[in-house]
Amino acid sequence: MSYLDRIRAANTHDLGKFLPFSVSGTRVGCVKNDFAQTLARWPEVFRVDERGVTLAARLDSKGVPAEERTQAVGEVLQRLREDGLIDGWRDELYPVNRSWSEPAFLLIERAALPRLGVRGYGVHMNGFVRGTDGLTMWVARRSLTKPTGAG
Repeated sequence: MSYLDRIRAANTHDLGKFLPFSVSGTRVGCVKNDFAQTLARWPEVFRVDERGVTLAARLDSKGVPAEERTQAVGEVLQRLREDGLIDGWRDELYPVNRSWSEPAFLLIERAALPRLGVRGYGVHMNGFVRGTDGLTMWVARRSLTKPTGAG
């Protein structure tokens, strides 16, 4: 997929195919409807209804430690990995929050970020270079061995 194809894909979406994902009343992501129904198989961890996806009541109150949420959600994500629904597993826990500097509501496996529609961060650099033939642009390309977005 070309860089331009990725830009088009990122800017073309039907929000009707998604449900908001919230933790303790704060929206942190967006889950595709079909995947939300998959999460509903674990009512002890996730609550899914027409309004959105939240954590089960015992995990969703503001006083619940992030570690407890991380453990419960992590067990579900591991099962989904075993079922082939999450690929590119890295064994890298990633914070679920609204901004880089905000404390995490919980930590999840990085490979699950797209499934829960959680904001992810990474580093990507392009550059402009002046040479004898004029201005050129270097466009970074991901390694072909990356588990997600290779090339």
